Amino acid sequence: AVREAQALLARLGYAPGPADGKWGARTAKAYRAFLRDAGLPAEKTLTPQTLRAMRAAAKRRAGAAETDRGATAAPGDPTKSPASRASRVRPDAAPRAASAGDIDGLNRALAAGADVNARDGRGWTALMHAANKGYVLLVEPLLTAKANPNIRAADGATPLFMAAVHGHTEIVVLLMEAGADVSIKGPRGMTAVDVARKRYGDPDAARQNNEDPVVLALLEGKRLLTLEQRESLAAKYPPGTRLRDCDGCPEMIVVPAGRFDMGSPSSEKGRTNDEGPVHEVRIPEPFAVGLYEVTFEEWDACVQGGGCNGYRPVDKGWGRGRRPVIHVSWEDAQAYVRWLRERTGKEYRLLSESEWEYVARGGSRTAYHWGEDIGQNRANCGGCGGRWDDNDSTAPVGSFPANGFGLHDVHGNVWEWVEDCWNGGYAGAPSDGRAWESGNCGRRVLRGGSWYFEPWILRSANRSWLTTGNRNYLSLGFRVARTLTP
Repeated sequence: AVREAQALLARLGYAPGPADGKWGARTAKAYRAFLRDAGLPAEKTLTPQTLRAMRAAAKRRAGAAETDRGATAAPGDPTKSPASRASRVRPDAAPRAASAGDIDGLNRALAAGADVNARDGRGWTALMHAANKGYVLLVEPLLTAKANPNIRAADGATPLFMAAVHGHTEIVVLLMEAGADVSIKGPRGMTAVDVARKRYGDPDAARQNNEDPVVLALLEGKRLLTLEQRESLAAKYPPGTRLRDCDGCPEMIVVPAGRFDMGSPSSEKGRTNDEGPVHEVRIPEPFAVGLYEVTFEEWDACVQGGGCNGYRPVDKGWGRGRRPVIHVSWEDAQAYVRWLRERTGKEYRLLSESEWEYVARGGSRTAYHWGEDIGQNRANCGGCGGRWDDNDSTAPVGSFPANGFGLHDVHGNVWEWVEDCWNGGYAGAPSDGRAWESGNCGRRVLRGGSWYFEPWILRSANRSWLTTGNRNYLSLGFRVARTLTP
């Protein structure tokens, strides 16, 4: 990573010294200058975020230079045509450039029409060389040029196998996200999964070390959606798309893939110890989530349709219809999503705890999605101010403004069950959006607070739990999610 940072800083004109992997005074000075010029926070050490920022800056500079070169070409100049360029490029130009770590040479070869999947005399493609040597900056343009991540060398090794052998984590991530097949057997019949487990340990150990969620997926033998599948998914379900799969089904909204910091900083007012440590979570794909908490109207449709075990929770005289359903346990919520799956054929489920916090924040980093203080008329709770201040009932869903993802009532109204087992902190928690299925699974997590509780309990990071069969409270409800497929 340091060598790559030095190469990037040199390309950006910051004179970091030789790309020798040593974080000396010249490199540190160049790094500080880059952060200053880029408007980024001062950092003493290299971080994944600043490394990504350097890559992006280098790409922008390379793109601008290519545009300038293109602008100087004479119109109609036959020497600039793709056919003319391809006729002059060596068949093994791409793998030769990649083997040498020559990004400019690789870009020239690709621009001249070189076959991105061509092999050299060793039988290796450019992507194999880049993955084997850890040249992240070469892997990205190769994948953009549609390099095949599943081509095998003579011994069966794929680029993913090579990257896993050498522990090139960021390349593993790029190859997995490009659709690399984790099950291909390489040397000695080993797959990339086998190699990764030797290097990173089992999935639980990797979580303890906060490995990237994509690396965890590799350790678990999962094959991610290909780039084309993800693009298809994003095109089919743009963020903000609304869905309703049947009469009586909840209205859903699509939220985008993304990353966020889960938990609360030590400085947050009302913070409790089970809200840390703060850790980055990657939500790898868009999914749909209920605009509102499940209502009595929707629950009663389930009962009338033969689902929900025929259970009709009482409404305490507050009214049914658009009021959120109450007196439902985690087991009741599971019965409801089973009914939705059976009726629609879609992958309905409860949210994971990390998904819940991601969508509740709606892109915010503050205690509530609107800021650090509860304010007035923003939620239904004891002490939330306005019409519902110190009230004694739930509010009809949608009574308050939506957050940045279009969701209503993530703070207050009713507690929302999520899928996860209870753990008293985030040490070892999944970082890829999955539910945490270990811990005390007789207890399940509740999020969001309710009409009855004080404002500090409504914070995005606050957590609670109850046993799975508990339906004794006037403030127990839930919200549903739906997995999307291309």
